Amino acid sequence: TGGYDITPNIDLSNKFLMCSVDGNYVDTRDAFCTIEKYSSSIITVYINDSTGSQVPAEFWVMVYGN
Repeated sequence: TGGYDITPNIDLSNKFLMCSVDGNYVDTRDAFCTIEKYSSSIITVYINDSTGSQVPAEFWVMVYGN
């Protein structure tokens, strides 16, 4: 998909997702992340720079909700 697929061992129904790029482990300082949730069990994280190019990076994903 061009992104990082994550399959957490929890049900993602009715959960909120947030991601953050770890600035210490990315080549460019203008990187940002976006999340797509495909189902109640799979999310994909994309890391892009300001030109829209995908860049490798380490990131955090926070899942919260009841």
